[in-house]
Amino acid sequence: MISDSEVHMLAAEYYLNQGQDAMAKSHYEEAIILSIDFYQYLRSISNNADADAPVVPTESSINAYLMMDNVAWDGASTSEDRLGLIAEQKWLHFNVVQSNENWNELRRLDVLQLDFWVDNSNQQSLPPSRWMYPGSEQTYNTENYAQVQSSDKLSNSLFWDVN
Repeated sequence: MISDSEVHMLAAEYYLNQGQDAMAKSHYEEAIILSIDFYQYLRSISNNADADAPVVPTESSINAYLMMDNVAWDGASTSEDRLGLIAEQKWLHFNVVQSNENWNELRRLDVLQLDFWVDNSNQQSLPPSRWMYPGSEQTYNTENYAQVQSSDKLSNSLFWDVN
């Protein structure tokens, strides 16, 4: 599934890379508005009675959000800073319903600096770079798995991960 917000985030990233700042800003802000609308819609069709539905944000509250220091496009002075804004909004948008896409975007853009919570009961002290092959591959695809077994580690990058 690709949402309209994601399309606008991709367009913002494209226009940013093309040096078309006004178009990038327009798509970035539209993506945020559409993301807010998307989550409001999801909540409106939810039957979760554990909590009251959140207040629908007004146009002025959305505009105030767009003007916040860590959100405002014009507050970012470099292309790298603006890509960071896009990455953060993607992180927020994907976080609830598309966690795998979120993880891949985080790695692809490689601009957000998130704190990794270390679990002392786990040997993995850094965020994973990839998922390991499932046990079913080891069991039912032994011949092919044997060829990649030595590189089947959470810390090894995928072939396309150049960051």
